[in-house]
Amino acid sequence: ALAAIWALAAQLPAAVGSASGDTKLIVFGIPVLAYVMKDRIKALTNEYLSARLRKFDHKSWLHGPSMEVLGLGMVRLRAREAMRFLRSSEAPESVAALRLARRTVLRAENTGEEVIHYRKLISLEVEGDAPMPPGYWLRDILRLNMRHFMVRLDEPLARQSYFDARSGAFATAALPKVYHVNVILVVRRDDADGATEEQREHLRVVLDKQRIVRVERVGAVSAEVAAE
Repeated sequence: ALAAIWALAAQLPAAVGSASGDTKLIVFGIPVLAYVMKDRIKALTNEYLSARLRKFDHKSWLHGPSMEVLGLGMVRLRAREAMRFLRSSEAPESVAALRLARRTVLRAENTGEEVIHYRKLISLEVEGDAPMPPGYWLRDILRLNMRHFMVRLDEPLARQSYFDARSGAFATAALPKVYHVNVILVVRRDDADGATEEQREHLRVVLDKQRIVRVERVGAVSAEVAAE
């Protein structure tokens, strides 16, 4: 806004100098407001269109001489990735049902949870319908960096006062303070013949400010869907 006022004042015709105060305010205000709104319009438009036009944030191909050395020169592998923040109500029903199953705190509300939706699509093609060498298959390893969560957590121990009946006096105890990160994995494979196989799994990562305490396997569901 200050830059717009300076540029406008330098270019303003001298005839405006004799105008009334309200007229000068309007003459100055409209261009300045338009200048400020320009950047906001650009930012909001970019945010709105990116989520609808750009389906993936990152795309990569795996092929070349290194694949030929391994005897996989006929293989073309493409990976596409995307990450979005969602509201709890925007999560798919099957994912929400798996998340709410076997909760540690009954009747706890999950509306305040932050949901990160990470999606990866891997396409595997073979040139000329050549058969894959025996013993080769595709394994995708998903790595999640929990350090970004841990640095924002509270101290790992909380001091709690209580009445000790044996000593007849108040005492304090150090209670561990942990946090839960629920990871819902949905893996779907579409074969060339149109058959679909899907597997869903719920992992609970228990961590504190210093380390990952444990990883619990809450549940898993697998299903085969016939081709339509």
